Amino acid sequence: MRRILDQIEKHREELSDQPLFKFLSDETVDGATRLSFTPSMLYYLMGFKDVLHLLERPDSDEKLHRYINAYCGEDADHWRWYLTDLDKLGYQLTTWGADLPSFAVDVWSESTQANRGTIFRLVEYAQKIDSPLAALSLISVFEATGVVFIGHTRKAAIALGMDDELQYFGREHYEEEFGHSVQARHLAEYKLDDETYRYCSAMVTELFADYEKLFQCWFEHVNAYSPAVRSA
Repeated sequence: MRRILDQIEKHREELSDQPLFKFLSDETVDGATRLSFTPSMLYYLMGFKDVLHLLERPDSDEKLHRYINAYCGEDADHWRWYLTDLDKLGYQLTTWGADLPSFAVDVWSESTQANRGTIFRLVEYAQKIDSPLAALSLISVFEATGVVFIGHTRKAAIALGMDDELQYFGREHYEEEFGHSVQARHLAEYKLDDETYRYCSAMVTELFADYEKLFQCWFEHVNAYSPAVRSA
């Protein structure tokens, strides 16, 4: 398992070179503009709660299953935080257009396909994973990408003066990402058989490639949406 965690850490370190994260760190750009891509995340955030549901092991008290359930429970309401933050940033249904068809056309558009592709891949893995260590490897990818993403969005939230007000993009989510009850150190000493290691290693490589496309998609939506009400 340590080899899988090292592989994830290597990918995590490379994510900071993504254009989205360089942009979120750019102090010459105001905070509202830095977060102007966030409506493009909607399909991913609303789909991610289903991935967590598929991973849960509610009828088991086995230790590794408790680890899985702890993570899923701690992230279960983040979609609510995201929707609340969109409202606080001034984004409403009219952000996507004048009517419901305009909203649907954008959320399911080719330009936001990376949201759907990433969720579909995550659902596929979550449905077929049997090994709890493979499930925890998948969760460790969530944690690694989440730490990088929220660490950078918080910079924009601070610049906007909304670090304490924004739950998903600000301090609250940031502190939770670093305070999960299950950490890499809890998993490092577990052993993977050769077949499970190869499976997990290929999964990690594939998922980080998907996340790179996802973050690029979001970056390409900077300034694509106009807030209905300008945030404070």
